[in-house]
Amino acid sequence: MLSPWGYLSLVSLLVVASWFDIRSRRIPNQLILLGILLGVMQNALGGSPGRFSFGFYGFLIGFGLMLLPYIFGWLGAGDVKLFAVVGLFLGPDNILDAAVYTAICGGVLAMLYIVITKVSKIRGISSNDPANKPTLPYGVAIFGGTLMALFFSAGEI
Repeated sequence: MLSPWGYLSLVSLLVVASWFDIRSRRIPNQLILLGILLGVMQNALGGSPGRFSFGFYGFLIGFGLMLLPYIFGWLGAGDVKLFAVVGLFLGPDNILDAAVYTAICGGVLAMLYIVITKVSKIRGISSNDPANKPTLPYGVAIFGGTLMALFFSAGEI
């Protein structure tokens, strides 16, 4: 179970990652390293003896779940690493819930992106701004999916 400090750390990390992803379509490695440090601290100080391996397995599963979409070019490396960090906090059981909710949020984000792109083309708006790249800031979907997992699995995490 995550401590209040763990919840705050994870949500704060995801807010910052989403902001970077929206602004530049990148999630900095320094932020990922900070997330790993916070997650390891959360698990090391978590109280139960198996908590550290619990987080490690969640990390591996989170990484593995996003590796195939990365290989196909559907996600960036920062998204894969960010989801692995989420797994470090949530553990192996709840990272699967977060993956399902993240996929749902990603679908909603994609539909929103399509609508915005169509409206921009109709209005003749074009820009070289990174926020207008033809990619999705999937860190936002990871944030939304993780929040949903935290909310719907509140007694388990």
